[in-house]
Amino acid sequence: KPLVRYKEPSYFFRLTKYAPRVLEYIEQHPEFIRPESRRNEIISKLKQGVEDLSISRATLKWGIPLPHDPGHVVYVWIDALSNYITAPGYSAADDSRFRKFWPVDVHLIGKEIMWFHTVYWPAVLMGLGIELPKQVFAHGWWTAEGRKMSKTEGNFIDLQRLRKVISDYGLDALRYYLLRAAPFGSDLDWSDADFSKSFNELANVVGNCLNRILKMVGKYRGGAIPAAGGELEDIDRSLIERTNRLATDLSAAYERLTLQDCALLPIELARATNGYIDATAPFSLAKDPAKAHRLDTVLSLSAQAVYKALVALLPILPHKAAEGLTQLNVNVSGKTLGQLLGAPLPPGHKLGEGKPLFPKIEPSPKEAKAQGKA
Repeated sequence: KPLVRYKEPSYFFRLTKYAPRVLEYIEQHPEFIRPESRRNEIISKLKQGVEDLSISRATLKWGIPLPHDPGHVVYVWIDALSNYITAPGYSAADDSRFRKFWPVDVHLIGKEIMWFHTVYWPAVLMGLGIELPKQVFAHGWWTAEGRKMSKTEGNFIDLQRLRKVISDYGLDALRYYLLRAAPFGSDLDWSDADFSKSFNELANVVGNCLNRILKMVGKYRGGAIPAAGGELEDIDRSLIERTNRLATDLSAAYERLTLQDCALLPIELARATNGYIDATAPFSLAKDPAKAHRLDTVLSLSAQAVYKALVALLPILPHKAAEGLTQLNVNVSGKTLGQLLGAPLPPGHKLGEGKPLFPKIEPSPKEAKAQGKA
């Protein structure tokens, strides 16, 4: 249909009055808009100048009527944004919930509505004399196999397809892939081959690490974690330092909303633990009674590391990480992440029975072709 120009009376919000204050606030608070690329876009657009904002419509019959002029309804973005404060009770007789929850720590939104949340909304709040949200974080979009999703292309990642992925691999595997595949805030290109690689990473790194440790502790120490014995070597100190640093690094990553790091930090600890086991060769140490204390150290440090890695994966793999911890004979019920990360497994702790955490799944013909196996 051809575009039709029309005029109607409207009420305006004086955005030009507040835009300089909004720009100054954004420039003085680099954490307010994340990721950095979105912040730069907003600053650039603000510096180009703004016009006052039409906040009412006289030709629409649906919407929230203006209290003083029912012939106008409120522009949808003024109506929608105000819900952030009116829902918890702003201006209500009892505003205790509003005072408890505002300002919020973060507005997590799609990148296409950044302007409304980082310019219009701060300007309105400044006009009302209300604190701004502490941060606005914009997530990206999905593409598929390097192309924009399209039903015509047949590459749409719809609910039916996601349910098939969950049925085959589990919800935890899907959640891990979505956080691991791209930095949070960037666009994510869905790839069946990359999904399979991420699942195999969980199996080969985390699952394998857990299985090796359970088997060795069971075989060499009757299933009980030994106390570290003898003088530590540099390779031991390196793993200890990495294990102990995980909680701090993880907390900082969640604070920054760098969720890819949150997914990868525990995986890299498990990967380092596998490397530690390969380098220290506990199966060889077990053959020499004179090296019993050395074997105790290797087994103890390895068990502590995989325990911390599994705990750190609980927010992302709530089912599989808990299942792995159950194999370590650890009950996570009623415990916070901080409590679990701050409490190492004590010497003498009996481990449970091991079984594959991520059973091997044969790829479909399409997946095999994508991986170059067909």
